[in-house]
Amino acid sequence: MNPDVIIIGAGLAGWSANRELEKHGLRTEVVEKSRGLGGRMATRRLNDGRADHGAQFFTARSQSMKETVKEWEAAGYIRNWSNGFIQLENLEQKQHFQGDGHPRYVGRAGMAPLMKNLWKGKTIEKETKITSIVPGEEGWLLRTDTKQMEALAVLLTSPVPQSLDMLQNVPGERRWEKDLSSVRYDPCLSVMVEYDGESPLEAPGGIQTRDSRIQFIGCNHQKGISASCVITIHAEGEWSREHWDDSDEAFAEELCRIAGPLLDRKKITELHPKRWRYAKAVHMYPDRSRSYDSPYPLAFAGDAFGEGKVEGAVLSGKDAAGKIISLLQ
Repeated sequence: MNPDVIIIGAGLAGWSANRELEKHGLRTEVVEKSRGLGGRMATRRLNDGRADHGAQFFTARSQSMKETVKEWEAAGYIRNWSNGFIQLENLEQKQHFQGDGHPRYVGRAGMAPLMKNLWKGKTIEKETKITSIVPGEEGWLLRTDTKQMEALAVLLTSPVPQSLDMLQNVPGERRWEKDLSSVRYDPCLSVMVEYDGESPLEAPGGIQTRDSRIQFIGCNHQKGISASCVITIHAEGEWSREHWDDSDEAFAEELCRIAGPLLDRKKITELHPKRWRYAKAVHMYPDRSRSYDSPYPLAFAGDAFGEGKVEGAVLSGKDAAGKIISLLQ
């Protein structure tokens, strides 16, 4: 039997949408192009350590997200890393903690393990890349290189350019192309730094900077997810765009050079580069999601909608699910 709704993307927006749809008795199928779950909720094992190399933390400002976070805390999935981070105007400044009272949450074992826990019990079609979505006789037809799927409705949570690309063969007016054309993302070049000995960062191990090259530096050991010291460095969007064509080795070395005032280069044992093409939405769609009723129910969600970031992704998925539910009634 075909599902009522196919959800594309097994990140937080997809999880939130799936949860809401199943609450209302709809049959869902979740499709994910990667081997793992979570999208930018990503964690990598490195020798005897591990590092979050996508989202570093998340907050809960809305009542809805606060209630969700309470559930995750009660289940033992997350913990509060800190109520703020070290703030630096430049990397030569003395480290100074600035709290604001708002918890920064992290997965107890990392962001990817959090996603595995959230998706527990749900069968997900992993390593399945949708090449096109077109209308069929009674719903949407979704094609991969090897098979075809069908559903009454589709809910896309992938980065907007990827979602639009899947729909480019829909005949007639594709209103979503115009409506979502202004959504823009910054890329992010990142490096995970294996470090010998104690962390060089002051507690709590997270640094937010106003430097034009580096936006965040985090110690995964102080975060509580790594037995050894592994430091994640995230470059700023404009710097990442300028250096996107650099080799992995070149940009990783350059980020470590820039972060030199905070690191002892002699204690760096290994570098692990990572590229995020759609790291952060910088020009967002103002509403939490966008839906269409023709030719069949269709919705877009993700961290490029509404509030953005991790919390925004959760709220967006739920909002998109609500619109799909209304369209299917």
